[in-house]
Amino acid sequence: MVTSTPVRNSRDKVQTGKHLPTPHSSNQKELKDNLALELENATWEKDAKAFARNLSTKERNSPISHLSPDNTESYHIAVDTLEDELCDIAQSFHPGHLPVGTNEGKVYGPLASFLNACVTACKEAIDPSLIGNRYYGELEFITWDKPTCDGIFGASPVKPDIVGGHNTSIHLDPPTPSSPNSGSLWWSPPSRKRSSTLEIPVEVKGSWPELVAQAGTYARCLLQASPLRQFALVIGYNHNTQELRFLSYHAGGLTS
Repeated sequence: MVTSTPVRNSRDKVQTGKHLPTPHSSNQKELKDNLALELENATWEKDAKAFARNLSTKERNSPISHLSPDNTESYHIAVDTLEDELCDIAQSFHPGHLPVGTNEGKVYGPLASFLNACVTACKEAIDPSLIGNRYYGELEFITWDKPTCDGIFGASPVKPDIVGGHNTSIHLDPPTPSSPNSGSLWWSPPSRKRSSTLEIPVEVKGSWPELVAQAGTYARCLLQASPLRQFALVIGYNHNTQELRFLSYHAGGLTS
């Protein structure tokens, strides 16, 4: 993937078997086209449990297993200890139906509410003493659909449909008729700047290929903001098929 590595020199070009344009274009279409080329023949799909285990916190088994260090059976995987809690959540969670149709904007609010309901259900099922120590312990989703304060590689700021962050709504300015959802949202905020940092972007589209390319531009921003990040997580929702996917962009491509 274009941004799976730390910041490149402005004179460098990206080469993955093909000569692609340099990634610092202000043209969003060019950014998306680059992503589509980068991800060609580099996408994988796993079931939800396998995907969750891949992304979960891990500790090497002791004594060291004879298995390959790349084999998940060589590790104690945190999500495996939450099977009872996950079953309780699945049985008690009844979020209702999301809108379906061609107007994707009508999905933003209900989808943000759905994701927040998921977060709330998880918090209610998991030991509260554990939540405060988790990276997403204060995760909250809000509708956004406006440019972020910063872009990457000199490109214009992107415009996620929905954003997830830590207590995101407290950093919003009071709504006005002309700006119902105003405020500051950054991928990499300036030092001492009172702002909310975007952690999990959400993209809504009626086509998976278009959605994956657009979501990839958000992944580039996440990886640019934290060059040592191992992967960038984006949530995608196809409002025509009512399918939701977790998209993990990483050095090898895309796993969903």
